[in-house]
Amino acid sequence: MQRYSTARSLNQVMIALGWLTIAFSAIVLIVAFQRAGALGALVTAVPTAIGGLVLVALAQMSLAQLDTAENTAETVTLLQQLVKAGKASSPAPVNTPHNPSAPRVGDAVKTYKGRRIIRENAGVSVDGREFGNVIAAEKWIDEQIAKL
Repeated sequence: MQRYSTARSLNQVMIALGWLTIAFSAIVLIVAFQRAGALGALVTAVPTAIGGLVLVALAQMSLAQLDTAENTAETVTLLQQLVKAGKASSPAPVNTPHNPSAPRVGDAVKTYKGRRIIRENAGVSVDGREFGNVIAAEKWIDEQIAKL
């Protein structure tokens, strides 16, 4: 999935211009050194080189942001496919004063493969065995079923 092709192209142009600016500052350094001495060369060429380097860095940061946007979109698509296929579940609601319907300690969070997963103070439990989260409880249930 290659989206944002225009932005990517502009960033590549910015990177090329940044490196050309750095190369130009090297030429300016040599010429200015011959005409104005060391101090004149440094005062002229160093800011130009720093500007080119900043241009390259900004373009690369922009490319990283575009990569993040594309990866996030792909992650959302994959998660939606998993939820539709029943391979993933939404997290259990958190019990807050604004959400009184969330499970409380002792309430069943869900039934997984015929076994009830119960809300506990520090996580959940199945048949009296405590787990840190629902996924760990489901994994244990799967292992118990596999042993049968």
